Amino acid sequence: MSGDNREDREEKEEFCYLCRRPESAAGKLLHLQQNICICTDCL
Repeated sequence: MSGDNREDREEKEEFCYLCRRPESAAGKLLHLQQNICICTDCL
């Protein structure tokens, strides 16, 4: 069952709208309207 939990976390991880890096690699993401997330590097 531990494999299922890992898959759930990976699905919920957010990505930067511009560079497509995951939050774990890009750092904190800023949330904008319409579910758009942008990392501070792209901003």
